[in-house]
Amino acid sequence: MDEKMNMEIAEKHGAYPLSYRSIFQALQAHAQEDPGREFLIYYGDDERKRFVYNFIAFETAVIKLAAAFAERYQIGRGDRVATLMFNHPHTVFSYFAIWALGAVVVP
Repeated sequence: MDEKMNMEIAEKHGAYPLSYRSIFQALQAHAQEDPGREFLIYYGDDERKRFVYNFIAFETAVIKLAAAFAERYQIGRGDRVATLMFNHPHTVFSYFAIWALGAVVVP
């Protein structure tokens, strides 16, 4: 499909085309544009504990985790990865690492 056809389909369905091919690519672009900007804010069990991850720190951690997933579990493009995780930053890191490898998260 060429770009013109994509635009026609998007307009027909009231959608707009995305400028990124993947969620991970969007993360990389934002990390490059504004590395210090806050990306993920998490409050621990104690409301006084606040953890902040900026774009570049988050991207760096995701790349390392993706490499570990690929090496240890041989996760790759097209694989489905089942997860059983709770509301925690590790869940977000894991999802992005899986997406970075081209795999699909199955919550």
